[in-house]
Amino acid sequence: MESATDAAPSRDAIVNLLTLKLVGIAVFAVVVNWSAMMISGPLGLFRIGLFALGNIVVCWLVVDAVFAALDQLLESKLHERE
Repeated sequence: MESATDAAPSRDAIVNLLTLKLVGIAVFAVVVNWSAMMISGPLGLFRIGLFALGNIVVCWLVVDAVFAALDQLLESKLHERE
């Protein structure tokens, strides 16, 4: 018999969680890019570095969130077949 902790999350729950993660990542991206723009001069090397580093982190977070959601969806499908 299955317990409540063994049940896989529904597709809607996974999509909602992914949406919340992506909105949070977008807010983080806006803050990082705005901070980089405000900290240094228009063409400063520090500004370019902050933009690059911030956007690399944002891309990593997006890829991680999407693959985590895909993993949960696949687990859900496998759990349904059992």
